[in-house]
Amino acid sequence: MEQTNNYPPFTEFFKMVKPKFIHIAESFAESLGREPQWEDMTNPNIQMWRMKLLERISPNTAKMYIAVLLSVLNQVKDDIDIQFTNYKSVRVKKEASTFVYLTDKDLEAFSAVRTKNDRERFAKALFLTQAFTGARYSDAINFDLNNVTDGQLVYVTEKTGVSCSVPLKPILNELIPQIKLVKMSKVAYYKQIKRLSFKAGIRDEVKVYQSGKAFVKKKYECITSHTARRSFATNLYLLGADILTISKFMGHSTTEMTTRYIWGYRPMDAKLNKFFE
Repeated sequence: MEQTNNYPPFTEFFKMVKPKFIHIAESFAESLGREPQWEDMTNPNIQMWRMKLLERISPNTAKMYIAVLLSVLNQVKDDIDIQFTNYKSVRVKKEASTFVYLTDKDLEAFSAVRTKNDRERFAKALFLTQAFTGARYSDAINFDLNNVTDGQLVYVTEKTGVSCSVPLKPILNELIPQIKLVKMSKVAYYKQIKRLSFKAGIRDEVKVYQSGKAFVKKKYECITSHTARRSFATNLYLLGADILTISKFMGHSTTEMTTRYIWGYRPMDAKLNKFFE
């Protein structure tokens, strides 16, 4: 297929128009087994990618990945002869989500895992940094010790432009420099944190819901970078922190967003218990 209007190659163009979602292009390349070109945007290739996505991420996340890719293709379809046409074949139904979080005990076990190489050290450091600061992946990946001021981790969120200041857990002075050890795709990062979680013994059975049905999985199988943020919010909440404080730490614009990250219930006050007696 002949390239028109001097469009750059697929991955380069994707990075230009969707820089925050380059991991989606990387996942397509992984499915294809090589660097994708515009001529690779065909029905069979995108359908195969969809199938592989659903094997390792939630349907709701897969739905978002596909929507982003299709939005990129829509931007060039008038100038480049894109072979993909069967939009119905890659639809993914939205499902009610079930989340997991790591308890303090889980995080202690994860912290104690011995790493064998820089890739494992990077993944361990990044995940724990997220779990101890509540930072998004897109922010934590750019942290260095220049973000540390007077015992606080200070940064401006890339997604919302909100200024955050989070008390610095001492171990972060060791972890943050390790984030610079290697460069790794988000897909590879997810694989590493699942592997490290397995090594940490985070293998309790958890019940998750998909398509209205309950499934039992091992906890490590459900862990993503969002699990780290969810763990931060939930553990602080269970320790008695108020929602507004947690929201400010996480860089949320509303407390409503913060409540979506809390996956646990703290014991009711004695006065509330009396109400139900």
